[in-house]
Amino acid sequence: MKFIHAADLHLDSPFLGLQHLPNALLAQVRASTFTAATKVFDKAIAEHVDFVLLAGDLFDRAEQSVAAQAYLFEQFDRLNDAGIPALISFGNHDYLADQHQTVAYPANVAVFGPEVGTQMLTLASGETVAISGFSYPQRWVPEDQVIQFPTHAATDWHIGMLHGAVSTGSGDHYAPFTVAELLAKHYDYWALGHIHHRQVLNDQPPILYAGNTQGRAIT
Repeated sequence: MKFIHAADLHLDSPFLGLQHLPNALLAQVRASTFTAATKVFDKAIAEHVDFVLLAGDLFDRAEQSVAAQAYLFEQFDRLNDAGIPALISFGNHDYLADQHQTVAYPANVAVFGPEVGTQMLTLASGETVAISGFSYPQRWVPEDQVIQFPTHAATDWHIGMLHGAVSTGSGDHYAPFTVAELLAKHYDYWALGHIHHRQVLNDQPPILYAGNTQGRAIT
């Protein structure tokens, strides 16, 4: 099994703190989220991966521009031509409630809804994979959602997709969780989103923040 886990593409990010840049450079910076995301899709096709996981905040804001939508459709069509499924969940920036247009994604794309659901894939190798996840229904999800995830299915592999943050015990707004909770599901991999720096929360099984595809901070 080979797959790509990415998150926090933040397409259409306005980079408001860089308004002082010369126009040509500012245009290049604003295009950088698309440039960086394209490398993810290029890699998926070049490596002939079995599927692509996009764990939230594909867009920088809930109301997406036509250009950002068209770009993502183009990339999904490229994956479709290569026979690669894509599974996506929406996070706190591109949450479901503020998406004013009903979007019909290509047939190779599965979008998780506001309740935890599970998608089943059978790979070319014959291996079976269960992938569980959900999309934010609104900007904040203060409740722990992990309890809604099923335990490992009767499949060769089970992967969880979660856009959230490790619980601090109070004031949590972004689907708080603990590593112990994730481990209790006995999944083979957790594809996390929301934190913009790549982080490994656990080695075996891997529990990983992919980080965002284009740097949003100087560090």
